[in-house]
Amino acid sequence: MSLATDLLQQAQHLLELDSRKPRQANLRRSISTAYYSLFSLLVDEAAVAVVGSGPKKRLLRGYVIRAFGHRSMANVCQGFAQKNPGQKIRDVLADHRISDDLAHIANTFCSLRDERNEADYNFARSYTKEDATIIFNGTKVAHQKWQNIKDDEATRIFLMALLFQENLKTSK
Repeated sequence: MSLATDLLQQAQHLLELDSRKPRQANLRRSISTAYYSLFSLLVDEAAVAVVGSGPKKRLLRGYVIRAFGHRSMANVCQGFAQKNPGQKIRDVLADHRISDDLAHIANTFCSLRDERNEADYNFARSYTKEDATIIFNGTKVAHQKWQNIKDDEATRIFLMALLFQENLKTSK
């Protein structure tokens, strides 16, 4: 089982821990863990796309994964969520269409990142179990939609953009 799947299951487990009066710590950790499940899914898929899969590539994939930045990934996701990435990415996409599922996943990533920041750093905010459940369910849908598009060429370009977009901005 992948780390992304484990994290998604852990987010659900944290959500279900307190049946009567959910503790803020569990709701907040559920939201944060939901974000990291999607983050892990995307960076792992991108690392496999760059260096390949299999046990012999494991250390190299781990090295590549450390190169991803949360902010730069969110910037890429904003463009894909609107189906309007930067010009250089549009040039690479050429005739490859950004699917509704890919746009949904990108939008979910952006929303989850914001929710994770709120859950981790805004102590004035309180969450209800319903709030955390909605966030978890949205994450679960994004994981499911990934299965529909993971082999598309536009998805491959998206994965490369997650890693390389910041350097593309500075090159001519």
